[in-house]
Amino acid sequence: MSDVLPTGETFVSVTPGTGFTCTTTSGLNCTSAVLANQATATFQVVVAVSPSVPEGTTLSNTATVTETTTDPTAGNNSSTASTLVHAQADVAVTKTAPATATAGDDITYTITVANKGLSDAQSVAVADALPPGLTLGSVAQTAGPTFTCSSTGNTFTCTVATLTAGSSAAFQVVAHSSASTPDGTSMSNTATVTSTTTDPVPGNNSSTATTVILASGTGGNPGGGGNPGATPELDSLLLFGSGIAGLAGYARLRLRRRKRRA
Repeated sequence: MSDVLPTGETFVSVTPGTGFTCTTTSGLNCTSAVLANQATATFQVVVAVSPSVPEGTTLSNTATVTETTTDPTAGNNSSTASTLVHAQADVAVTKTAPATATAGDDITYTITVANKGLSDAQSVAVADALPPGLTLGSVAQTAGPTFTCSSTGNTFTCTVATLTAGSSAAFQVVAHSSASTPDGTSMSNTATVTSTTTDPVPGNNSSTATTVILASGTGGNPGGGGNPGATPELDSLLLFGSGIAGLAGYARLRLRRRKRRA
């Protein structure tokens, strides 16, 4: 018995029928010295479908049996089984950002896109629209198969024809925050990934990173002078206390002068 796998399949294992010995050097070939009258032999063949096989492909596999004894019914010496292939690719995206940033400074985001399989993902696109208060500075790919990136205003998109199963790509995005952003503002930025290949796990097709914007000088000494880190209320109390201390010293001085005159 012989079986030549079609393009798109690779041999994994075979469980031979009783009395047969199999080799896989050139296709699958199993032999037995004798197959008794009315006897049968069943084989279990496991193959792997390539991740690159396109959606809707039909893989046809033919097994053939030969013998040295004359066969009066040669028409049943081969059999073909066909399998329709459905492509599925779990594409996922993750996005990270610093927890805080100072208003007016740059914020650097890291975006990672991965194809967790099983099939190659076709027409993959990563998109990101920056929120109000941020201005897109630059987009640079740092790892993975080459994507083509373009931007319009504060929105950018990076695409690739095929992202093979098990591969990933990384991007570094720099955005500039407005100096007028109020202290404590949360900037949430979401990246999404899409593919024309069916995705069995759509829940990981977007990722959001949040950065809290701190006003310039937060935690310092507004207005300068005084104690570092002091609040306006504390400065007022210190000034008030200093004023009372000054009046008390002035009163003691007047009292001493009067005693001297007396």
